[in-house]
Amino acid sequence: MKKKFIKTELIEKYLQDNKLSKTGFCKKCKISPSTLKKVMEQNVNVGIVGIFKIAFAMNLRTCDIFCDEK
Repeated sequence: MKKKFIKTELIEKYLQDNKLSKTGFCKKCKISPSTLKKVMEQNVNVGIVGIFKIAFAMNLRTCDIFCDEK
């Protein structure tokens, strides 16, 4: 099982609450659909800039989007 490092459920909830498509979310965040796909798939090769853009667009602190180590 792949280790989870991004709280993708926050993104999914944001999409649902704001009635946004993934494409609309990407436009809001100014990221490419491939970046969002990498984030949602927990791909470790996603750039940190994309994470910053997502957190900013969702009005979150960047640290809030990362999973806690347990």
